[in-house]
Amino acid sequence: MSRLPSSWRPIPAVHALLGMILVLALPPASRAWQAPMPQATTTGPPTAECCQEAGRWTGADQDEPDIDYEVGILWTGPDREMTIERLAAYAAPVLWFSPDEPLLKKGPRRLKGRDIKLPVPFPFEQASDQPVVYFRVRRILHRGDEPQSGIYVADTADRQQSVVDLRKVAGIDLDFFFYYPMDLGGNPHKHDVEYIETRLAVGRLDDCSECPFVLGLMRANAKAHGILWFDNTLEVDASARLPLHILVEEGKHASCTDKNADGQFTPGYDVTERVNDAWGVRDTLGTGRFFTGDYKSWMTKIRQDDTKVFPPLPEDSPLRLEWSVQGEYA
Repeated sequence: MSRLPSSWRPIPAVHALLGMILVLALPPASRAWQAPMPQATTTGPPTAECCQEAGRWTGADQDEPDIDYEVGILWTGPDREMTIERLAAYAAPVLWFSPDEPLLKKGPRRLKGRDIKLPVPFPFEQASDQPVVYFRVRRILHRGDEPQSGIYVADTADRQQSVVDLRKVAGIDLDFFFYYPMDLGGNPHKHDVEYIETRLAVGRLDDCSECPFVLGLMRANAKAHGILWFDNTLEVDASARLPLHILVEEGKHASCTDKNADGQFTPGYDVTERVNDAWGVRDTLGTGRFFTGDYKSWMTKIRQDDTKVFPPLPEDSPLRLEWSVQGEYA
């Protein structure tokens, strides 16, 4: 989005509401990223032994190492400053659609792999031949041991190039928005907007020149049908596979966290808060029938690998290797 309402312009302050910001284009599943990715100054993940040791990065509390390499690590490296476009590229989720998603049907054919164009741009935005996700830096948490000035520098000409100073940051609340032209099933309607909220932590390892900074995913809150009580909330731990996978509900497009990327929803595992009330993902709702108030496993269809949409991970992301085949990412 090239313009923002004046009341939503980024403010470089602690707990600053930064407003909705710009576009992150995603490559469809089974396809290498074709457009330019946000560039990093390094060419690959750090290789130093210190970068592989758990629990060595410290957050705002210098006495307690609070970021473990085994838990939710999105990036490590020497770059003291990072554009918000690059930040979003490291943290963006994988979207995983139902095999029977109505918007993936084109006549008798089911779209898959590189043919998937979901999510799409808002109607007032320029059309795209790739999936498009919007992102918002909602809040920046300031480290108390660093000066606050310069923690966020806005680029008014190109919002995506606004810069965050990682030396001064303890955490970032980063949201992702998805637009679908139709909500299908019970109470169908046009213009379906869904979103997830993520919380990132920034840690430091000052005695390592190769990876003095670490960016970790600590929490994700996937929204379902606009009702707070239904939120699918996940506290990230060592069993999470990253990038974070989000199950997209068939027809209705509610979002749900899939911690181990197995294509199924497991209450108490994929969602760790308010488990009995969390919506999960109920693909059967796309039929227009509401069966019961509490979640049942048969409500969710098992996902297939050819309906994933991957984020544009930068070249130095430590996550690229797991999702690469013969050197080709995603």
